[in-house]
Amino acid sequence: MAQNTDINDIRRQKRRDRLIKQLLIALFVVLAIVFIYANRDKWFHKLEGIGSKYEDVLDSDASFPISVSTGVRYEMERCGDSIVVLGNTSFKVYSKNGKLTANFQHAYTTPVLETSSKRILVYDNGGVKFRVDSETDEIYEKTMDENILLARISNEGYAAVVTTSDMYVCMLYVYDDKGKNIYTRGCTNKITDITFKGESEGCYATYVDVSGGVLMTAIDYYDFSQDSQNSDSDYGVSSATLALETVFFENGGYAIVGDTVTVFYDSQNNVEKMYSYDDALTAFLTDESGKVALLFENKDMRCSNLILMQQGETTPVTLTLPQSCSAIDYCDGEIYTAADGALVSYKFDGTLSKNIGTADKCSDIVVNGDYIYLLTYDRIERIDSLISSGGQQSEGS
Repeated sequence: MAQNTDINDIRRQKRRDRLIKQLLIALFVVLAIVFIYANRDKWFHKLEGIGSKYEDVLDSDASFPISVSTGVRYEMERCGDSIVVLGNTSFKVYSKNGKLTANFQHAYTTPVLETSSKRILVYDNGGVKFRVDSETDEIYEKTMDENILLARISNEGYAAVVTTSDMYVCMLYVYDDKGKNIYTRGCTNKITDITFKGESEGCYATYVDVSGGVLMTAIDYYDFSQDSQNSDSDYGVSSATLALETVFFENGGYAIVGDTVTVFYDSQNNVEKMYSYDDALTAFLTDESGKVALLFENKDMRCSNLILMQQGETTPVTLTLPQSCSAIDYCDGEIYTAADGALVSYKFDGTLSKNIGTADKCSDIVVNGDYIYLLTYDRIERIDSLISSGGQQSEGS
């Protein structure tokens, strides 16, 4: 009898051990699931794009040029390794090899395209709708109560939307990467540009002000974690100009590109340098590394002037280009131009970097990685941007 009791005790002990082991395993699995869920945004953002990179290996049938409809006004922007093309009724996403990876339909009257490294924002300028998408999927679409004046998207997927208002001059709404409204502010001045700070913890609002009867541009900073009525005002003022874009530099300081003048400020809001316009501004671009490029059309001389400005450099560089130059882009420290069928890139000191080749007249140019994408009247072409013949100095520098 004692022997049977010992055997039963041993069996019960083994069952208890198995049960404890199973409970520990289950507890570990539950904790792992909770940890992964709590950090899902961090992991999912890192995994984004892996599928599209794998598809690039398989899309051997995709190729350029890509045909587009004539008579339609298109916009073309980069998003990650892809290019996004906005048309009157849709916007399409293509891989670097020309494969159509997404085709989103819209019913916006005046669609405007904004992109970041992983997100696409399209809004109806003067309408009430906007939407945010990834390179492959729709994330959300919203309908505002008032008409949209402008919208911006950050690299983290945060969207800032400025609308008209009955109570204020305009309203600012900020949404996180899931479309949740995290910040709302009634503004007493008209906002002309929004620039996100850091990892979207706040934003700089550039707005129009009037002082002594003179049109001015001023900047406020809004911290999304604080009360919507708090702000850090007067980052800088540029007299007698309407700001088109404000860029904040990685090393401190910032620049305001206006309709009549571009002004560089240091980190203490002191004017570092400015460039007043003599001709009509046809295109411009900015970069956080401290660079601004301005393209002007000189009708009297029948040419285009490209002005290159850098933080820390007192004198801008002037390049004289053919009058047909209407599109520029920036990538890896160089400015790319397309004029009279010639594709050329310059360093910011004015030195000719690459004489890439010839192409048909284009309305837009996007440089993304090793490729240049050209939007012509009936197609999108891709050209290798690595053909180099540097060392020459451009005309007019």
